Amino acid sequence: PEWINETRRFYYAQQTFIDYQLGRLFGELKSRDLWDDTAVMFHSDHGEHLGDFGLFGKTTFMRGSGDVPLIIKPSADVSWTAGTVCNAPVQNADVPATIAEFADIGSLEGADHENPEISGRPDGLSLLNHMQKPDDPGHAERIIFGEFGGRDGSVSAVGSQYRYIYYPDGGIEHVFPAFGTDSELVEKARLDPKSLATVKDLRTRLTKWLTDRGSPAAAEGELVATEDQPIDETNARSHRSRNPMAWRGPIRYGRGYGGGY
Repeated sequence: PEWINETRRFYYAQQTFIDYQLGRLFGELKSRDLWDDTAVMFHSDHGEHLGDFGLFGKTTFMRGSGDVPLIIKPSADVSWTAGTVCNAPVQNADVPATIAEFADIGSLEGADHENPEISGRPDGLSLLNHMQKPDDPGHAERIIFGEFGGRDGSVSAVGSQYRYIYYPDGGIEHVFPAFGTDSELVEKARLDPKSLATVKDLRTRLTKWLTDRGSPAAAEGELVATEDQPIDETNARSHRSRNPMAWRGPIRYGRGYGGGY
């Protein structure tokens, strides 16, 4: 615990340093009367587990790793309400499309999802409507997909209610509240029938997304499992300790600091 707390203190210190530098930049923009004419988008490429679930690094789709900050301040000519929060799935691919609309240089939206290899356009959309109409129910219909590491990694589908994560190595699936904390693991067997239907829809749509892209994580309309049978709870501990994309402990495979997972 002491080592983890020290690591988090270092991380928070880095965040404080970034905040300080941003304050200097924003102050300079204001002193030069450029603030109102400037759009600012603050985001990151990934998070860090920093000891959550004994994990370190960034190679899962749980919130500690997969979710990042996205804060947008448009220029003064954009109508919006300061302090607006939109609880809808978005992704970093939306950033260039949003910038294009802010700058009025044409739309970067409209990626050909059926033929992504010939589209030539980013798989993102402008978030201006999310800012101006944060409670629009249409935002909740979007699903964000992700893949890391092929059969040796994990794949994910995040909707407005749940995030579904699947590990091909062993055919393990996890379900979390989309915007709850990682500790609020939802056991699939305890979901009500309506929620089970939602999870099934996420799994089906994720399978199609992977199939359309030729991913090795899906085959013949199903998610691929590299074991003959999914890992059950009797040996889940052993499986988690060797899963290369769910590392346990500060050293790969969880063999450091006591050797457990």
